[in-house]
Amino acid sequence: MNRLLQIITAALVLSVHASTALAQAYPDRPVRLVVGAPAGGAADTVARLVADKFSRSLGQPVVVENRPGAGGILAVKSVTSSKADGYTLLLFFADNLTIAPLLSKTAPYDSLKDLEYAGAVARSNSFLLVVHPKVPAQNFDEFVKLAKSAPKKVTFATYGLGSFPQLSYEMMSAQAQIEMLHVPYKGGVESQQAVVGGSVDSVAGINIVELVKGGKLRALAVGGTKRSPNFPAIPTLAELGYGDQIFGPVVYGVAAPAGTPKDIMEKLSIEARKVAEAPDSVDRLAAIVSEPYAASGEQITVMVKKAIESYLPHIKRLGLASQ
Repeated sequence: MNRLLQIITAALVLSVHASTALAQAYPDRPVRLVVGAPAGGAADTVARLVADKFSRSLGQPVVVENRPGAGGILAVKSVTSSKADGYTLLLFFADNLTIAPLLSKTAPYDSLKDLEYAGAVARSNSFLLVVHPKVPAQNFDEFVKLAKSAPKKVTFATYGLGSFPQLSYEMMSAQAQIEMLHVPYKGGVESQQAVVGGSVDSVAGINIVELVKGGKLRALAVGGTKRSPNFPAIPTLAELGYGDQIFGPVVYGVAAPAGTPKDIMEKLSIEARKVAEAPDSVDRLAAIVSEPYAASGEQITVMVKKAIESYLPHIKRLGLASQ
């Protein structure tokens, strides 16, 4: 019996040493960072900032892989189905985790069970709700009246089914008692270009300040509770009586498949905080109207849980879960 205990003890010690050695060696080859958005958009910009910072700090290339479509579901599934060894990571944004998986009767993944969160790195400003200049509405109230006068004739573009903008538009429409037509695209840039080109009436985004200033789009409202410093005269949806959830800020961060070794997750958490605290991150994120934002993996888990609990009743009420 003593001999058996010695063998078991030795095996456990060797296992611990092997795990420690693995974490210390991580990473010893390139790391893949998957983002559910096409190149050029806000999420892609954050992903490339993270990849650059991680590559320099970890000493191995971190390669961004763009997998747009389905509100980020394709990207998340590719990560949750990957080996939990720290070599496939996810650059998440809120709707990847809190909206998209709720829109299917059979959830493609569980954001609270299938992923582990290293932490947040950035947070966007609230979304601007805009229209093409040809749309006759000069303010938000006129936009609502226009939509009421022509049910399902006023169109809005988003970066995909299951996206945060889609749910925001649907929640806003329900409160305003209007019906609009959703036109999904594979990315934010494409959805904005559709409205700039006049083929779609409205879009909401965070990196469209210059398009509004240049007269290519007209701003009608700002999401959340804080007015935009770029357009201080434009009211917030909270001021207009629509609450603070619609078109509010989006959080970006890094996650890995569930089961990733604890030591590796701790290392990734440290790296995520470094990105949020790097002085030059402020300027790099300003280009997409975002700011550095540090939050731990535990805090992200709480955020995701609360958001799911908040959004799910709206998704059920609007009948969106049938998609």
